[in-house]
Amino acid sequence: MAGKYVDFDTTNGNLHITLLPEAREDVQEIASSQQLTSDNKLAEVIEWHIGNGWSFVSPEDVSALTDAPILSDDIEYGNNGQVQRVGVVYWYQEYEIHDPIEQLLKHGFVDFTQVK
Repeated sequence: MAGKYVDFDTTNGNLHITLLPEAREDVQEIASSQQLTSDNKLAEVIEWHIGNGWSFVSPEDVSALTDAPILSDDIEYGNNGQVQRVGVVYWYQEYEIHDPIEQLLKHGFVDFTQVK
């Protein structure tokens, strides 16, 4: 099950993640996995984007006190692989209430809030 399951759009300021209709069945299978955590399910669903310029951001890299998933396409890494600079990030602020993949399946999209 590898492929592009979602589209990313930041034209309205936030990160709007839209489920591709042809990927619904695959995403449902990922969501039903008992072996994966919520973060691992998200990583699996957005893997295509992670391989194409987007990254998960560690909360420590942006001085955030949260366990929410954080994404960015504006990160610079040093030669040693450590984060040197992080620009705009997007976080899923409802992480304690709603699973982002469940919301994606329920509504067809999920939004991550922009933080500068």
